[in-house]
Amino acid sequence: KQQFNNYLTTLQSGRVKRAEDCAKLTSYLSDLNTAKTSEADLISQLTTILALDVFTSPANTEISNLKTTLTDMKSYHETYIAKLTTLIGTYQGQSDAAGCSGTTLAGTTQPKTTGPTPDGTTQ
Repeated sequence: KQQFNNYLTTLQSGRVKRAEDCAKLTSYLSDLNTAKTSEADLISQLTTILALDVFTSPANTEISNLKTTLTDMKSYHETYIAKLTTLIGTYQGQSDAAGCSGTTLAGTTQPKTTGPTPDGTTQ
């Protein structure tokens, strides 16, 4: 009977640990997806600005330099969003491997965290 009780205690401890790990992974995924959505919005805004007539054919050096700066900023954020996408994939893989399925420490089930891609589709 003592061995069985020890086994049940170990099993319960493992479930609590997995739930804690799943809660952390869910939190990380949520934060990363929030950042990814913000980045996608920023890239969209920069694209809109760069499409303005003033930037399509710059009238002077200052506008040309500003266009270059904005284009460089857009490229940086596109690279950053690619890194976020990789991190999201990594954490989602860890979550799937741990069998989290959106389970949190409180035992409630929530949908897996996904977010929009820069083109507006959902992963």
